[in-house]
Amino acid sequence: FREEGALPDFLIIGAQRSGSTFLHDILAARTSAHCSPLQKEVHYFDNKFYKPLDWYAKFFEQVNEPDTPAKTFEASPGYLYHPTVPKRVKQSLPSVKLIAVLRDPVERAISQYRWIRQVGLETRGAVEAFQYDAERLNLEQDPDYLQRFNDPLYFDFDHLHRGYLRRSLYDVQLRRWLECFDPAQIRIIESSVLFEQTEAVVTDLAEFLDITSSISGRAKD
Repeated sequence: FREEGALPDFLIIGAQRSGSTFLHDILAARTSAHCSPLQKEVHYFDNKFYKPLDWYAKFFEQVNEPDTPAKTFEASPGYLYHPTVPKRVKQSLPSVKLIAVLRDPVERAISQYRWIRQVGLETRGAVEAFQYDAERLNLEQDPDYLQRFNDPLYFDFDHLHRGYLRRSLYDVQLRRWLECFDPAQIRIIESSVLFEQTEAVVTDLAEFLDITSSISGRAKD
């Protein structure tokens, strides 16, 4: 029921199970960036694009800090993977900056599978689940299949909750974003570097995003 709002200045777009939550939390706590006060993952561009942009803006606060360069942001890891999100973001936020955290693709896929099993959305064994997904890798570059996602109400359970191997096709996903955005608007971070060299990563991001940072020390694994 918020009446005022603002559109975000940058997005953490994924990848799922790669450290986006850690990055979101440390940016919110130790820099002049302001996350949504309502929820970390708004999922507007992948799951709620049927709603107006004004609805999305209400998840963020107007930031008025004249002495500090402050920016607003959110983190929805599904944005990197969803085939239509790059075009939707370009349409709505053409000047936005984007951050992708990428984990070793095999480790990421295994972590996702374990998590989906834990929350009860997967009952198959790992061999069966990964084999099923491997047989569908071509869908990520199938124009007829991808066109379905242009409909904001289209729902694909396997794509949303599974896709263990498909979500690790970073080259395919990043090409979609680079078709819509200047490379200068995108920063890619390796998850192991994020956790092992947190101070350096946040310092670099502060410069990239034009925000201030008070971070010191090193993250623990």
